[in-house]
Amino acid sequence: QNSQSAESDATAEMLRRDMQKTEEELAILAAELENIGPVAPVVIVEPARDEEYEALLADYERLKQKYGELVRITEDGNLEITLQSSVTFSSGSYNLTNQGKKTIESVAGELLNEFPNNRIRVIGHTDTDPIKKSPFKDNWELGSERALEVIRYLTKQGVERTRMEGASRGENAPIADNATAAGKKRNRRVEIVVIMPKGGR
Repeated sequence: QNSQSAESDATAEMLRRDMQKTEEELAILAAELENIGPVAPVVIVEPARDEEYEALLADYERLKQKYGELVRITEDGNLEITLQSSVTFSSGSYNLTNQGKKTIESVAGELLNEFPNNRIRVIGHTDTDPIKKSPFKDNWELGSERALEVIRYLTKQGVERTRMEGASRGENAPIADNATAAGKKRNRRVEIVVIMPKGGR
């Protein structure tokens, strides 16, 4: 989780540097225009993405205060909240634990109040251990059922089903080494991704 947090912090820092660079370039351009003297009117419009970056960073910082290292900015500029399966689900099943329900209720509040128009993608992940005792055919199915169960519970909390989609990556998108128990624990997760559209929410 430390590596994920470091990655998100690095992404946030990169966005801040981009904004600072843009501001510096605009200041240089304004100075050059002033030295040129009277010319046809020029309107300088700051890139719309600056506003989007600021909104994205503000949302990230606020969610990080609430959920800590479970929050990150994805490479394509979306916000992701990770639910660890060891806390969210009963062992080897897709049944939500009481703690899992409380966490999803909290996330649902965010989706309803802060992201009322954004699309939501819920993705289930597993470790590489083969299915033995559980009724699932394979890890694809386990990941899918867990993602769907989160969607069902979000729907019960009032999040519109029309803006949610579910997916399973099974064991195919690990974030840690499956050779260790700690790595497997991190890989068993469900990600709730808030899609941040271009041009504002």
